[in-house]
Amino acid sequence: STMSRLYHFDENLTLLDEHRVTHGRFNIEDIAFPGDSSLWITLLGGGLCHYFPHSRKSEIYTTADGLSNNTTYEILTDRKGDLWISTNQGISRFTPQTKKFRIFGPSDGLQIEEFNSDAAFKAPNGEMFFGGMGGIVSFKPYEMVEPGTPTATVPLIINRLVTNGHELHFERAVYEMDT
Repeated sequence: STMSRLYHFDENLTLLDEHRVTHGRFNIEDIAFPGDSSLWITLLGGGLCHYFPHSRKSEIYTTADGLSNNTTYEILTDRKGDLWISTNQGISRFTPQTKKFRIFGPSDGLQIEEFNSDAAFKAPNGEMFFGGMGGIVSFKPYEMVEPGTPTATVPLIINRLVTNGHELHFERAVYEMDT
């Protein structure tokens, strides 16, 4: 067969239904349940799939749509309903309402690029952990600041002044001076 399939079993392991999720033969790595009877599925090499069991329809999102890499592993959801997907090229955040991706990689401070299967956890406080080649990364999605967002809550403090390679010394600390 050339389809990725999901199987629905009851509590006695009796097969109730079979769902053909995508064209193409991809391993299903992880499934998220947003609470609206649909499923979000990560596919090893096939990207991200939004599957609707009742209509048996799928929407597939790949690098052509902004996903960082089609080799997707784990998927976690945050408080806003955004999906965080670990891949072979960083972490992609997907906002279902806008159908837009935001890629997180080395320029965002992410020190792991290639992630792994079965290596994700969301703590009760919402902090997310993803494991990959070389370690584990953690972050709190609700504390992240988007590029271009004013960060007025963090004051600028100058603790030293150097001119022409020489440090200038004053009677008071630089940050205590008004000029």
